[in-house]
Amino acid sequence: MWVATRLLCCALLFAATAATQTFTASLTGVVTDPTGSAIPAVTVKIRNLATSEERKTQTEPEGRYTFSQLLPGSYELTAESTGFRTFVQRGITLLAAQSGALNITMQLGEVSQRVEVAAASLQLDTQSANQSVTLSQEMVKSLPTNLRSPFALVHATAGVTAPATGISQSVADQNHDRFGVNGGRATTTGILIDGVSAATGNGWNGLIYSPSVDSVQEVQVVRNTFDAQFGRSGGGVVSVVTRGGSSEFHGTAFDFLRNSNLDANTWANNRGGLARPSFQRNQFGGNLGGPIWKSKRLFFFAGYEGLRQGSPANSTVTLPTALERSGDFSRTFNPNNTLAIIYNPFSNRPNPNGAGVIRDAFPGNRIPASLLDPVGVKAVALYPEPNNPGDPITGARNYQASGKGTNLSDKTDWRIDWAKSEKHTFYGRYSRAWRQKGLPPAGIWQSYGSTGPISSNPRYQTTFGWTFLPNASWVVNVLAGHGWWNEQQRSDTYGRDGTEIGLPAAFVSQLDVPTIPQIYPENYSNISHSRDLNNKSRVDNAQVNITRQIGAHSLKFGFAAESNKTTGGGLFSADFSFSRGMTSGPVAAVNSTTSGNAIASMLLGVGSSGNVQKPALLATNRMYYAGYIQDSWRITRKLTLNPGLRYDVQRGPTERYNRFSNFHYDVANPLGSAVGISLRGGLVFLGPNSRHSWNTDWTDFAPRMGISYQVSEKMVVRTGYGIFYPAVLGTGDATGFSSTTPWVPSAGGDGITPQDLFRNPYPGGLIPPVGASLGLATNLGRGAGSFQRDHPNGYMQNYSFDVQYELSKSMIVGIGYAGNQGRKMSYGVGFNDNQLRPEYLALGNALTENVANPFFGRIVGGVLAGRTIPRHRLLREYPQFDTVSRSNQTPGGSASYNAMLIKVSKQFSSGLMFLSSYQWSKAIDNTGETEPNPGGAADGYRNSKDISIERSLSAHDLPHSFVTAFVYDFPFGRGRRFGGSLGRAADAVAGGWQVSGAVRFDTGLPVRMTAPSLISQFGFGVQLPNVSSGPDVRVANQSPDRWFNTSAFSAPAPFRVGNAPRRLNELRAAGQKNADIALLKNFRPMERIRVQFRAEAFNLTNTPQFTWPDTAFGSSTFGRVSGTRNVGPRNVQMGLKVDF
Repeated sequence: MWVATRLLCCALLFAATAATQTFTASLTGVVTDPTGSAIPAVTVKIRNLATSEERKTQTEPEGRYTFSQLLPGSYELTAESTGFRTFVQRGITLLAAQSGALNITMQLGEVSQRVEVAAASLQLDTQSANQSVTLSQEMVKSLPTNLRSPFALVHATAGVTAPATGISQSVADQNHDRFGVNGGRATTTGILIDGVSAATGNGWNGLIYSPSVDSVQEVQVVRNTFDAQFGRSGGGVVSVVTRGGSSEFHGTAFDFLRNSNLDANTWANNRGGLARPSFQRNQFGGNLGGPIWKSKRLFFFAGYEGLRQGSPANSTVTLPTALERSGDFSRTFNPNNTLAIIYNPFSNRPNPNGAGVIRDAFPGNRIPASLLDPVGVKAVALYPEPNNPGDPITGARNYQASGKGTNLSDKTDWRIDWAKSEKHTFYGRYSRAWRQKGLPPAGIWQSYGSTGPISSNPRYQTTFGWTFLPNASWVVNVLAGHGWWNEQQRSDTYGRDGTEIGLPAAFVSQLDVPTIPQIYPENYSNISHSRDLNNKSRVDNAQVNITRQIGAHSLKFGFAAESNKTTGGGLFSADFSFSRGMTSGPVAAVNSTTSGNAIASMLLGVGSSGNVQKPALLATNRMYYAGYIQDSWRITRKLTLNPGLRYDVQRGPTERYNRFSNFHYDVANPLGSAVGISLRGGLVFLGPNSRHSWNTDWTDFAPRMGISYQVSEKMVVRTGYGIFYPAVLGTGDATGFSSTTPWVPSAGGDGITPQDLFRNPYPGGLIPPVGASLGLATNLGRGAGSFQRDHPNGYMQNYSFDVQYELSKSMIVGIGYAGNQGRKMSYGVGFNDNQLRPEYLALGNALTENVANPFFGRIVGGVLAGRTIPRHRLLREYPQFDTVSRSNQTPGGSASYNAMLIKVSKQFSSGLMFLSSYQWSKAIDNTGETEPNPGGAADGYRNSKDISIERSLSAHDLPHSFVTAFVYDFPFGRGRRFGGSLGRAADAVAGGWQVSGAVRFDTGLPVRMTAPSLISQFGFGVQLPNVSSGPDVRVANQSPDRWFNTSAFSAPAPFRVGNAPRRLNELRAAGQKNADIALLKNFRPMERIRVQFRAEAFNLTNTPQFTWPDTAFGSSTFGRVSGTRNVGPRNVQMGLKVDF
């Protein structure tokens, strides 16, 4: 007992990470005689049928027995007692994290007499309030899965959302966990493989590794888990359990093939008259499991999967026409068929009729050759010629092409299980994957964003588990894990550089990456990619979970720690942006929707923004600790309470060489005394005595309560409540040790008056990193980064109520409610704390008038270096800085979610198993998604001084969602209902047929509008248009060419913030209507060998799953849908498997 007490005390001093939780199951029940009276001191044994591992215990005085921390699998249960016949039940299937209940009724007689009970599933969850769905190994192996990722099966249950990616079709494992559960954002879902975290913990919590479906035993989706052992999530957890070896050899060999000859063409290609893109994919491999030393119960499992893919590379973009490339814009029109007049930015002069400046239009809308910038001309020449007429008015989308790129990957799984004795069992797994994405296809022009076209992603994960049973009342489980991921990306112009387009060699020599700079012309395709990425992520975790049986109480407590390390990062060439504004008129405007053209601006060399980044390659670490105690108190045979308490500690990140800095908002800045102005705010640097990016929140207590009441043998009522603290992501800012030199293409950054032209963008050179040597004077005149020092961690309050009813021995129906409230949630998007206060917008054009610069001569370089600066610069809270960027992990957001869920599940019987679920829900928040561009547009706050106006539907709001997944064996052939006496030859034709599939319907996710920002120069964020109270946003006959009523929106008045809600209920993307179906034919050439042919069709009906409409107000394609989501057209996959 003294040892147990010490263990308990130690446990409460440490922690158990949500992402590193036990995946074991438990089984409990009451042993009674024929009269219903409890029988004490009954010897109860449980044996794993695969490994022969056996445990035994004795019933308590009230007849209760309990086995905890059992590996998922199939078991045999035996009960023996003098005066009673021996009870035996085989085929008891226990799932991950399941709290099973099985009562035993003993029959009078001799112990030598046996009562064998047929296998029965433990369907009703009478021991907990957790809401979960488990896909068995048979369903995992039978359902069609494009790319054969087990995480794609998560979408086989209603209510799983992925607003940024949909069901991921990416070959890269790190993208397979980008979904949300139970109203949570994608990064708030706990991802476990064999009970150990499989997420990197980086900025978007990418997946380290995804095993092959043939190496998976089961997939479990937990919407709400009220056990205190789970944390560091929004309440949702996805758990994947891998297969282990057994006492008999078993294995699989498989080969799956996809070829474009079997596929339908894409909707966009059919519309554009393009041929079906070439595509080939081959996924092949196998696995083998069995005994290493059978008598010692030592087993192994090994699996391999390879992928070789020729990927379609489709490109539909807007390129400059031959006339535009020469400087002739006489045929360049706006969507309303008016000429987009090009104005000369070098003709600026004061507006005689009001504020601002006016410009002269170019005669004939043609730029004279004498004004063409040589670098701009060479940059435009990098574009290929358009090959498609495009829009009949604007010419948009005038380039369409398709080709084939290359992807290859290999992954292996190795697992050892050892049941050393009744007291000690061990398991270990090593998984490794390699992936290489090759060069894009030659002759296909593509527009790149932040992700490079060439990438490599080596990774691995190791796990170790040990279960120790000191006696029948104690179980100690130890888990440890280590994961590593190296993400590499490279531009396809690597090895070329800016001298190719005429940039000065002296400037190009200062860049860190030899690529052509990345160029962003508004409304046209981007050019090149500037980043070269080499990022390494490492996750180490360890945990101890201890269970103690005390009468009707099953007490569980544990602790763990997790370390998330990241080293390396991205290096850059240079970025240049060009907009319509610099060639707009007659009154010059920073943003314009009717005049000017970005290609004209590029040809003139007059840009809108840009920068050269020289980031510090940091070595960061984030530590997490937690501790929990949980009781499962079986008050009566019908009523079970599960009270628990968890304590989380999420430390702020540290950097190995103490290179973090932070913005202090209230410190007096020494520049103020030098210029005679009261200035506050400046960068402070962390050191050995204060290494964390933010102060640790020591108050994260998370109470939990679950109640389960078994109304009858067939019905149970359950309810639960819990507080959860999602993972706090992000690292820290290294301003000072890194530098960003902004391109200043206009005087004072006014976006109107040309200054540093494209031909010589950085006449003063680049800003070198200076470290902490300048103290509070660091980065004056430029940008500063900020992580909020006082950093309370966001939390979710989750609650649910549901009723389960057993319709039959194999079928169960459930209906329930689930809800949550999020508080202090991370905003999900960054914003500028140096935004002009909204009340100053009333000054109008006076804000852009140039005034004397008090910082002249003291700030060198950047937008605050000139003799004069725009008036708005001096009205900001921190006028000595350009921007003060607040991290997207800043706490302060709120969210709410309410859902009704109906679920019907049938375990395999009579040839059929299925899982059907329907959800009706609503999600509201004022926070941005942590994923890029949810809803088809960049998330952001239009006014960082008033975030309350952003409260609207969430990006993951999905009112109606229905999913059904099924596996059905046709009742034909030998041993079946029909044709049971068929001969072998006839059975080879008629027997062994099977069909499986997943069918999904939903109402579509809400989209986000954007509008050209006339106030972005004042530090305001992504802007929205105005929405009128007149015309309905919806249209009667919705089509891709008119997805919504564009006339319901208008541009905000000058110096005003748009009033459209962040997301509108009336404006949604197309709902999903998709059926993935597989037809399987099984042969048995020998008793222990099964050969299976598979034909799988994804999007069987070839229904176009339209992507987001263009919601950028002022765009030439505003209100139109130009393509489909990654569900794609109908794809057919053929497969051959041999199981033995």
